[in-house]
Amino acid sequence: MARRPVAAPSKRPPRRARRFWRMARSRAPVYVVLVGFAAMMVFPFIYMFFTSLKTSSDVFTYPPRVLPHEPVTATFQGEERPLFRIDADGETRSMVLVEQGIAAGVFAAPDDPGDTIVVPLLRVQSTGTEVVVEGVVRPLYRVPIGTEWRRLALVRDTVVGRFVDPDRPDVEGYAV
Repeated sequence: MARRPVAAPSKRPPRRARRFWRMARSRAPVYVVLVGFAAMMVFPFIYMFFTSLKTSSDVFTYPPRVLPHEPVTATFQGEERPLFRIDADGETRSMVLVEQGIAAGVFAAPDDPGDTIVVPLLRVQSTGTEVVVEGVVRPLYRVPIGTEWRRLALVRDTVVGRFVDPDRPDVEGYAV
């Protein structure tokens, strides 16, 4: 019997493998788009799940964080209280909240109503006069700013909290 000549092995992959890779290349963009849309649909559910693990104050922080964090606390008058970053005496300090719900006013200079300051109403003195600010009649108050008193118009009422530096209780600040 005559022997058949044996052909040299082909360097090309088998037909089935070539067909698989050809189809994979043609379908890849479709799968990328589908995975992208799936991620956009699932992300809100994942974000809300992590939001349910946060404290109520951590939910509204900006910039938002996906994972919750443990608040930094300090001991003040024998109690552990959370620290907040508050502007006081021209610098940002870590302070504890000691009182909340204090009636305050947002005050502005009549000639520059965009530059406002929040001061508790117990610290201001009414002048009994009124001034027109942006077409609206507003009451005028004497407001302590640093060591001087300035005449400012009451733009609106608000409520603030009183914050105290736990290391220096004589340093206090007010914030919304």
